[in-house]
Amino acid sequence: RTIVNGIETLLFTPVTDPDAAAALTRARALFTSLQAGKIDRAAMTPALNDYFSDAVLTDFAESLGPLGEVEDFTQSSFEDRGGMANRVFKIKAGGKTLTMDSYLMPDGKWEQCLIFAE
Repeated sequence: RTIVNGIETLLFTPVTDPDAAAALTRARALFTSLQAGKIDRAAMTPALNDYFSDAVLTDFAESLGPLGEVEDFTQSSFEDRGGMANRVFKIKAGGKTLTMDSYLMPDGKWEQCLIFAE
């Protein structure tokens, strides 16, 4: 029974995010900066900086900017993924629901950020 209880705990106990509040603030700031087509490049890894070319930032601004003010921004999941923090956020803006899937390196730099409509 002890082994079964241990396995159940591993499988069914949700992982809590110790940095949830700060992560939510940072993710929301990144989203609003993408709406404006401008990012803090110092907060990105080289790979993500390469991805966010001027054309890509323009595309984000043209697709996200018209949504206007964010109505709701919540974190829906967190997991440690190979040393990176994977956080998923749900965003409501302009009558749409979006998902932001992100990865942050241990040093706090953004490694990946995908935003898509539900």
